[in-house]
Amino acid sequence: PIPCVPWQSQTSGQYQRRVHGGGSHSAVRTIICTIHQPNSSIFALFDRLCVLSEGHICYSGPATETVQYFSDLGHPCPKFSNPADFVVDLLYGGSVEDKQRVSGIVDAYQKVAQDRIDNYGTSTSQQNFCYFCE
Repeated sequence: PIPCVPWQSQTSGQYQRRVHGGGSHSAVRTIICTIHQPNSSIFALFDRLCVLSEGHICYSGPATETVQYFSDLGHPCPKFSNPADFVVDLLYGGSVEDKQRVSGIVDAYQKVAQDRIDNYGTSTSQQNFCYFCE
């Protein structure tokens, strides 16, 4: 059983390293969790990431590519920033400008997802189609 309790950053990092395994990848585990603004060392432990804003997918893919993805959309992460803090700051806010920015990011991801659907069947696209379907 996986506990469902609020954890402090240190506790969640210890658990995630334990689940991640000490280098043995013989067992495949899919663990879905929500975590609000993990510190950068915990963020670095994620393999795959799905970022939502108001129920809309803004990014889904390798965690290591998150910052580059948003940078390619014109939203570079400031140097020395925690990627999780950057993503939260980028995708949340109540102003009209914030909502327009998020809408543009959601639209961009929908195009990425549609490209994956359209190209499904090629050898590389099958691997990248759905990062949570493996």
